[in-house]
Amino acid sequence: MSTQDLGENGSPGHGREQDSRLISGAEAARYCGVSKKFISKHTAAGRFPGVVRVGRLLHYDRHIIDRRIAAGRLLLEKQEAI
Repeated sequence: MSTQDLGENGSPGHGREQDSRLISGAEAARYCGVSKKFISKHTAAGRFPGVVRVGRLLHYDRHIIDRRIAAGRLLLEKQEAI
């Protein structure tokens, strides 16, 4: 592992790229052009993609959301895995 692979605090996986991928529910709503209620409702139902729990907070992986939008279907089917 090179020093480029290390984040600001010197540990792997905690660099700027990782941080910029995760967005809050409000940011996900703006990013997708939907309401925060839409995000909450579909996250609770297990249909919103890219959900990442960080401690007690939920964040969303922007790259996964981008792939779902590019595929033409934002929401997941009930049985579909990411």
